[in-house]
Amino acid sequence: MRILAPCAAAGLLVVLALPAGQELGTYLERSGPLVGASVPAADGVDGTGVLVAVIDTGVDHTHPDLYGWGPGGKVAGGYNFVDPGSLPLDTNGHGTQVAGVIAADGSARGVAPGARILSYKVSEDGGAVAPSMIVEAIRTAVQDGADIINISLGVNATNPEIDGAIVGAAGAGVLVVSAAGNDGPAPGGIGSPGGSSGTVTVAATFNNVTSGLATTLSAGGERYPIIPMEGSPRTGPLEGPLVDGGYGRPGETRDAEGAILLVRRGSDMPGELLYFSIKEGAAADAGAIAVIVYNDRPGLFFGELVHGMSGDGYEPRIPAFSMSDADGGELAGSGGTASIGGPVSPDTVARFSSRGPVSPFFIKPDISAPGVYVNTTSTNASYNFTGGTSYATPHVSGAAALLMQAHPGIAASDVRSLLLTTASPALGDGGDRAGVDDAGAGRLDIAAAYGARLVVSPPSISASAMAGKTEEARLDLRRMAPGGITIGHDIPGLDITHEMRGDAAVLRVTGDAPGRYEGAVHIGHAGTRYVVPLVMHVTEGGVSARQEGTRLVLEVEHPGGWSFAKLDISRPGEAPRTATTSGGSAQVEIYGEGTYWIDARITGPGGASSAYDVITAGPAEWGAEPPDFSSRPLLLVAVAAAVAGSIGLLARRR
Repeated sequence: MRILAPCAAAGLLVVLALPAGQELGTYLERSGPLVGASVPAADGVDGTGVLVAVIDTGVDHTHPDLYGWGPGGKVAGGYNFVDPGSLPLDTNGHGTQVAGVIAADGSARGVAPGARILSYKVSEDGGAVAPSMIVEAIRTAVQDGADIINISLGVNATNPEIDGAIVGAAGAGVLVVSAAGNDGPAPGGIGSPGGSSGTVTVAATFNNVTSGLATTLSAGGERYPIIPMEGSPRTGPLEGPLVDGGYGRPGETRDAEGAILLVRRGSDMPGELLYFSIKEGAAADAGAIAVIVYNDRPGLFFGELVHGMSGDGYEPRIPAFSMSDADGGELAGSGGTASIGGPVSPDTVARFSSRGPVSPFFIKPDISAPGVYVNTTSTNASYNFTGGTSYATPHVSGAAALLMQAHPGIAASDVRSLLLTTASPALGDGGDRAGVDDAGAGRLDIAAAYGARLVVSPPSISASAMAGKTEEARLDLRRMAPGGITIGHDIPGLDITHEMRGDAAVLRVTGDAPGRYEGAVHIGHAGTRYVVPLVMHVTEGGVSARQEGTRLVLEVEHPGGWSFAKLDISRPGEAPRTATTSGGSAQVEIYGEGTYWIDARITGPGGASSAYDVITAGPAEWGAEPPDFSSRPLLLVAVAAAVAGSIGLLARRR
């Protein structure tokens, strides 16, 4: 298992940390306009009256932008689960950074500066936390009256105990927002809590700070963000062999003629000072066309070529860039040809952001938001730029607070719908629209959500049907203002039609060839466009469920006949239970009303294939309760995952 452990004590990235009182642009001058936060702000909507729980390393309520504890403070309350006798004061930084993105109100301003924070401290230093502590924090936040719960922590594995608590909070009417994690770009990296069906799971994109700053290094079929050093000569696109230059000493830069030279920051010799200017000069002397310095500690950094120790008369001659330790370590010694391209679009999904899929029954992530070079508060009255899905997540929590103020009494599920269905397109590396496994519905667009007057339920669809059979999917459309509704759909490879039945659009979807198909339903109302992502699983065989009292009866079918079926049955927030059958139906005891997911693995003539069904169980004379699930350790999701996929600490353990 690969664990994401963002421990500040072990190397939390703090880029351009600023002392209190030093000039700092307001938060809304940075990623805020990109996501449209200035639109509700112009109407005086700032999240006032909304309580946002932050389950994290605590919050530094002595920070001038988050000042005060208790009824009159920005931090209205909370609890310290690490040291119950103390206030939940943050000494790590992560929780304060998250809270600042949501609600800082001072030199830095959060997305919802009028909102107040509930702080639940579950870790002192970003280390391992028992799932039971997270579960208690979620439940306590609900009891304390939180409107929104922000969880910028997690592990890339499923934990039913935490997922169950999240589903319970959502059932109580609380909007839960969780980080997707920083285990990208490989698919399937989202675990708990981001993998829960009950939470809004947030992926990370670049933002408008980075768009004019970062460029990309392309090598081996991958794109790696790099940052020009201060004083670096400007350049257009460059291409050449990628050569490993050690630490960039003059003697290590041979064979660099016409090359892009990759060197490590610092030195491996005690007391040796290898300034960036020395590395750049050695690379230029060796004929390199550019030099990239990768970090010698977790995260990315801003480098400065010209400074007091550069030497009189020093002038940089070739472009110089910085890169994260993880990306540099991956590329060192790899060889091949590399190219340096232009700026990154602010809506590009960050390479580090964890990808779906998580389940055939729902789409993850749900949405994306700026998570690279986020300007926010930190401990000791300081500020910093940082990155990771940890910081994309509070953008969405802040946006939800704005909608809750704008629509008093609105249901959390309606807020979720408004945020997801009005998202703007997010982009992949190639500039095309990012897929749902990368960015969910797209990039957060607060202005569009604020102006929306149609609630679409559900805000995303994941369905399945046997090849050649038709599946119906229903979208309930509730108008908050008058206006006609238009429906369109774009799902390549499938036959799809729709009809209106009152205030609902009923989709009929048919696929002839087994496979996973992805597209969207497009809805128009009162000048606003809404997009509902749709994933369709067309399967070779099929499974269907019906309820008989306290049991589900499961029927299996396959066009060529079948010999064995393994059936996993679960409710949202619970671990699956398994039944098997080698012919006929299978029966499974269930424990209550609600949704049940059936995931079947059917062995037919050509081997094993999957099929899925969903059933909503009704009233019955229920008996036994489902068993408890054991605890497993949980670690904070990467606090400082960087522009290159690992800004901050990204510890990989197998």
